[in-house]
Amino acid sequence: MQEQQERQEELQSQQAVPAAPIKQPPAVMVQPGSQPPAGPSLKVDYAESRLSISADQVPLAQVLQEVGKKTGLEVRGLSEAGKTVAVQFSGVSVAEAVQDLLGGTNYIVFGSLGSAVSVRSARVVIINAAAGAAIDTGTEAETGRAAAAQAKRNAFRGQLMSTNPAEQDAGFREIVKLGPKAAYDALADVIANGDGIARLRALQFMDQDSQIDPSLVMSSLQNALSDQDSVLRDYAVQALGRRPGTESLDLLRQVYTDGDSTVRLNVIEAISQRTDAHAFLQQAATDPDQAVSSLATELLNGTNNDPNP
Repeated sequence: MQEQQERQEELQSQQAVPAAPIKQPPAVMVQPGSQPPAGPSLKVDYAESRLSISADQVPLAQVLQEVGKKTGLEVRGLSEAGKTVAVQFSGVSVAEAVQDLLGGTNYIVFGSLGSAVSVRSARVVIINAAAGAAIDTGTEAETGRAAAAQAKRNAFRGQLMSTNPAEQDAGFREIVKLGPKAAYDALADVIANGDGIARLRALQFMDQDSQIDPSLVMSSLQNALSDQDSVLRDYAVQALGRRPGTESLDLLRQVYTDGDSTVRLNVIEAISQRTDAHAFLQQAATDPDQAVSSLATELLNGTNNDPNP
């Protein structure tokens, strides 16, 4: 009997000690119809010249950087694109994507976004993400009509000289009230004596103001073609490409003849929408630079295939 009891105790001692229970993580409760929280996400696809973008709570600068990597588009001024965005679109052109992403932002496109070839040599410059914001321009003491008018001109000149686009906008809105000639003189003063972005935007204002004498604008654009600032030169080329007539085309021919391959490519992009540039494009189609000749050939083929030239 004692031997049987000892045998039973020995068997019990050999049994495995049960493991401690595994703690399960607490379940995440999701209310019906809701989604669990997700972190920032970004996906950019580019195929057959069409962009698809899905971005959620991502800095706009990061989205634009990824678009640049996929398409070859150069984007400058990313420090001005600091806002966070949530966008989603599929199968749109690069031009449409840029317009959607930079809606409400002050920017300039150099070159053409019309084809995969031209996109790779185009450039987008973001001037200021908060352009057009309301500012307080203050008031002036009424010390006489002439003195007040001069004080206004001085104040407007200071605003036009500013590198803050919002201040420049405010100054331009006021200076145009003094008449086309006064507006031209003020803008020409900024181009001659201002700095950086202020000069570029003054030329842009001048180019886009339909009230200013076109011959004066053409003269300023011609002068800008030989400016030391490459951005100002590039804008002048694009502006002349939009201006009809033989004078603008002749100026662009001269720039093309004297320029390097980058300049020549910029000129071809500028005339890409003109109906009077066929002979110019035929000349460019034999350019020794492959990028220039390829773009000119592509534009010529597009013109030849157009049923309504």
